[in-house]
Amino acid sequence: MTLSENRPFSHCIVGGAAATRLAEAVAVTLAAAPVVFVLVSAVVGLSSYHPVSALILAAREPGVLTPAAGGPGYYITRVNGSLVVIVEGVDLGSLGNTLGVSVVASLVATLVAAAATGIAYLYSSARVLWRLLIAVSLPSFPFVEAYVAQRLMSIDYGVPALLVSHHVPIVVVPRGLSGVAVYEAVAYIPYAAAIIGGYMFSLPREEIEAAIQLGARGPRLVMLLSRLSSPAVMTALAFGAVYIMDDVSGPFVFARDPLARSLLSYRAYTYFLSAATGYVNLQGIGYALLLLLASAPFIAASVVLYRRMSRETLTGISSPPLRGGLAAAALMAFLLLPSAGLRVASMLYAFTDTWLRGLFPHLGLRPWHMLLTHPDMLRGSINSAVYATLTLAAMLALVAWVAWWSQRGRGSTVLGLLFTLPVLLPGIAVAYGLYLLYAGRGGLLDPLANPVPLLLLGYYARRSPLLFHAASALARSVPASLEEAAVSLGAHPLQGYLAAVAPLLLRRLSAAAVYTALSVAGEVSLSVTLGGLLGAEGFSHPAPLMYLVASYMGYSGLKYAPLSAAATLVSYALSSAAVYMVLRLYLLIARKSYR
Repeated sequence: MTLSENRPFSHCIVGGAAATRLAEAVAVTLAAAPVVFVLVSAVVGLSSYHPVSALILAAREPGVLTPAAGGPGYYITRVNGSLVVIVEGVDLGSLGNTLGVSVVASLVATLVAAAATGIAYLYSSARVLWRLLIAVSLPSFPFVEAYVAQRLMSIDYGVPALLVSHHVPIVVVPRGLSGVAVYEAVAYIPYAAAIIGGYMFSLPREEIEAAIQLGARGPRLVMLLSRLSSPAVMTALAFGAVYIMDDVSGPFVFARDPLARSLLSYRAYTYFLSAATGYVNLQGIGYALLLLLASAPFIAASVVLYRRMSRETLTGISSPPLRGGLAAAALMAFLLLPSAGLRVASMLYAFTDTWLRGLFPHLGLRPWHMLLTHPDMLRGSINSAVYATLTLAAMLALVAWVAWWSQRGRGSTVLGLLFTLPVLLPGIAVAYGLYLLYAGRGGLLDPLANPVPLLLLGYYARRSPLLFHAASALARSVPASLEEAAVSLGAHPLQGYLAAVAPLLLRRLSAAAVYTALSVAGEVSLSVTLGGLLGAEGFSHPAPLMYLVASYMGYSGLKYAPLSAAATLVSYALSSAAVYMVLRLYLLIARKSYR
């Protein structure tokens, strides 16, 4: 009888020598400690400044709980014979506006993502295209893509202007809160599709095949799939609400409209700017607490839904149950193309000279010449790539081990929740908490002396869930017999992991590792707050790129958006190359460990 037939291999590890148990305890502690550190620091930091007083002070400011100005939320005009309806959104106060934008945008994005993913599940012609569009859409270009969305929705130069020039009878133009909601929905669709797809593509196919045999087709099949995937759909909806509430780039770019400036994330961010002088405004803490309270129900829902998903064991399908379906594939592409097009347009913006008038910009290499003459932006690109590489290297060494241990040992649900909560917390609230707890106290973690150590810990905690869940899914697919064979030949359990499991995980984690590194390089909330406490001048500053992008875009988005896109591309390229070098180094170490 083999070990796997007698008892799980994890019991051989957990119940083995004291050295093995100590190694596991150290690995789990090192991996989980920064996550717990950030969670506790955020709560304790915010609570240290009389939270009730901060909440009352923020709530009393005009336009927070009650509308600052009334109005129908839209107005109608005529342009070139077309009836133009400009929709700004109804002012419900900062709290109501934040909840309304996040819920509506998340709901729309989740429904679109569920429909597109359902089509990809059902039709063979759509599966490969779905994966391609999602892969293209996942890397984001913060601030730049929001600016591109604003340009495309402009009545002067965007798609509405094109429709008006062709005398379309009625043209709807989103602006203000509506513009932010449209942008956030389009930007979130690929993330919702990735969450839903990870669950839906693991559904057993028997129920779908039975429904097909009973005559179900098209929308009915998609609805059935959505019901079967309801845990993932609801998780995507709850997570999307938190993700959109926390976003600063959308309100920042659309801030020309007063309603966009009323969102809580924007208000909390603007108050944080005074922290560079060592002074923290109590209203800013109040806004961060309001944002945390507003997102609390969605965070709780995400945790409950995650536990439900983690308890379900599903068997994946080998192929889509339906063949053909070119019309369905075209519909799926139509649903996902806005997100993919937004990301591609943001990337191509780095190769444009001007985009002053007209729907399309003029191609050129001026942004790259500008990048060479802006050493602060170039240094910011390098800084973000270095920070992403260091963070990813720590994740691969620690989080991958914990993910494997959680699948082979016990406590997988606890570890899963531990590595899920930090990404659900609003980043601006985490930034306030970390700052309030450590600023001015001296030592390695004082952000006023050097924000980099605290920034790296924040990056690690807020982005490690991405790698943890990918590594957990891969660890489930690695046969325990490989580790059993290594131990039966006399290897230490840690050697068995390094020899049999680590090489497989490292090879299969390459795509997830690259995406995780890019998400660190493009992280906004911590970067534009903690990352800019020492300023950014010349070629010797420690600020990450997103802080400089926000600064330049706030000064003149029209002029510096191409430069920001080029700098983001440089940062992403450097991060991707460094990730592959780290992976090769770790593979070499794993191979050397058993020679």
